[in-house]
Amino acid sequence: TETTRSLWKALDSRENFPLTEISVESGQGVATLVPPYPGEIEHISLDQDMKVQTLSYLGSSKDVSVDLNVDGIYTNESLGTLEVESNNDGDNHLFISGYGGIEIIELGDEQQTNVRQDYLIGFEDSVDYTRRKKASLKSKALGASDKPVIKMTGPGNIYTQIRSPVKNEEIFDKLA
Repeated sequence: TETTRSLWKALDSRENFPLTEISVESGQGVATLVPPYPGEIEHISLDQDMKVQTLSYLGSSKDVSVDLNVDGIYTNESLGTLEVESNNDGDNHLFISGYGGIEIIELGDEQQTNVRQDYLIGFEDSVDYTRRKKASLKSKALGASDKPVIKMTGPGNIYTQIRSPVKNEEIFDKLA
């Protein structure tokens, strides 16, 4: 398809990530965002830049730039990392999704946590990260995951997917 060709062209030539722009000519409009898998959607008011997994990005306001980095933290899990940057001091909005629920981990200065790569949705630029080696054969034999673990160091917020189904009553409470 044309979208697939555009995406691979962007990957190959380091162009901006292909996005669809939605606007109204006059008055107000409504845009519906639908994630590719069941789970929560999180609205983030951007006050600093973020790194987001490509499959978790749903949309952003027009003053936010989104660039694809194929050498990013997520290259083993998806197509790359999206570098999300706010371009002004105004209202900058980002919408992300997670498979199941979304948990926000707030790290203080120099506070650390480890996150399995396939659970990591995104994080603020103020958070430093180091990819740890995959589990050894001995560790795997003892039940360790073969997914890379990311060591995250604060300050800043980390967004993870908790992969448990969102309860219907929670959805209806949010809509009420």
